[in-house]
Amino acid sequence: MCENGGSLDGQQCRCPSQYAGDRCQRYIRDCKEAHANGYQSHAYNGVYLIQPATAPAPFKVRCDAAAGGLTMSFKRTTANFNVDWATAKEGINNDLANDLNNFFIGLDNLHHLLLQAKYCLTHVFTKYDNDWTLSASAFYSNLTIGVDSTFFSLTYSKFSTSTNDPSDNGFDAAGPLLFAAVDRDPTGCAVAHGGAPGWYGSDCGGYSLFADPVVWPVLGSPRTCMLTLIYVSRVGPLYDDE
Repeated sequence: MCENGGSLDGQQCRCPSQYAGDRCQRYIRDCKEAHANGYQSHAYNGVYLIQPATAPAPFKVRCDAAAGGLTMSFKRTTANFNVDWATAKEGINNDLANDLNNFFIGLDNLHHLLLQAKYCLTHVFTKYDNDWTLSASAFYSNLTIGVDSTFFSLTYSKFSTSTNDPSDNGFDAAGPLLFAAVDRDPTGCAVAHGGAPGWYGSDCGGYSLFADPVVWPVLGSPRTCMLTLIYVSRVGPLYDDE
């Protein structure tokens, strides 16, 4: 028996776009799963409820179905993301009800999303230095985010960039990278960066995606970003697909 509006197609259930499982009994784990279930055109780009395997409840993300099922976890244009620890943990405008151009799914949700498979993070700042023709991309392989007790420590195995849209690595190379905010600042780095929350190394180097404005290095020079996007792309199977 198919659930949640699914319909029987031969011996299998055909699930609506944000449901999966052999009976459509659960939410999709990420946008890649919707893409794998056949929702692959621009018509299916939009806001979805997902529930990673360990997440206690579903939450909203933006899915880019046409690009292979990318999960957009962060988008920022004009909003101030200089928030406290609790807000960063829970998310910024993460109900995606009123502002689709400025949101963050939250540190907790990002942790659960990245825990269930191997993911690559794509940081795209498509416009910078007040020039809408300029863009840059940064790629981080095997990205992980720890739990609250580890200060949502960020790790990755490799940084790369695009030949056509080059970027430098804005994260500090001195690990581990711990998330800091002014009201919970394990290394004093948020204070050192003018109160900007973000992931910093032990020497407080690097740049923050939460700073106002966002600044990121391109070809050796810091650039002010007008539009910042973060996608996560699953590059392997789900560890537990049911």
